[in-house]
Amino acid sequence: MVGNIVWNDGKEDIVPKSVFNKIDYMVFEGRKYSVPAGYHEWLTNYYGNYMELPPVEKRISHHKFEAYLK
Repeated sequence: MVGNIVWNDGKEDIVPKSVFNKIDYMVFEGRKYSVPAGYHEWLTNYYGNYMELPPVEKRISHHKFEAYLK
């Protein structure tokens, strides 16, 4: 089992090591990125149904900083 011990925010972030044993490639906004082959298991473990948007009232930022564009 492996997990994130640096910035755990209270969510379950522990998955079998096999999730990260191989990589796949996915295109995002026209660019190709490497992703863990077990990305579905990892995202499901962390977010639940990550393919479904949360209700509108729960679509908020969880970042602890403000960013501005000049």
